[in-house]
Amino acid sequence: MRSSFALALLVGVAGCGIGSYNEFRDQLATRWCERQIRCGEVAGTDSLQHCSTPAPLFLTERGAVDVISSIAAHRMIFHPANAAECLDAVKQSPCDPAQAADDLLRHCHGVVTAGVSAGGVCLDDDECVGSVCVDPDCGGTFVP
Repeated sequence: MRSSFALALLVGVAGCGIGSYNEFRDQLATRWCERQIRCGEVAGTDSLQHCSTPAPLFLTERGAVDVISSIAAHRMIFHPANAAECLDAVKQSPCDPAQAADDLLRHCHGVVTAGVSAGGVCLDDDECVGSVCVDPDCGGTFVP
C-alpha cells in the first residue's frame, strides 16, 4: 500500500512541470545526453559520462551573470513554461546539427529573461529589461 502511495505521489509531482532553474538544467543535461546517444555523437558503456554541456544551456546562461543568484535576487526571471518547451525541443531535436541549432534557438531562448526595470539595481546588462546596467561592478543602476 505504501509503495502505491509513493508511486502516485511521484507521478503527481512529475506532472507539475519544472519548478526551478536548477531542475531545468538537470533535466536538460539528461535530455541532451539522450539526444547525443540517439544521434551517435556519444557511444560506449559509460556514455553518460562523455556527454557534452547541453548546447541549449548556452542560450539560457547570460554573459558573466550568475543566473541562479540573479533569479534568487529577482534580477532575472525563470519561465517554467518556456523551460518545458525547450526540454521538449531537445527531446525531439533532429540529429542534423544545423537543424537542431535552429530548433533549439527558437525554443530555448526565453527560459530566463531580464527582471530589472529602470532605476533598479543590476550587476550586468543581461539583468536589465531592454537597456544598459551602468557601473555594474559597484551594484549598478539600470538606465533606459
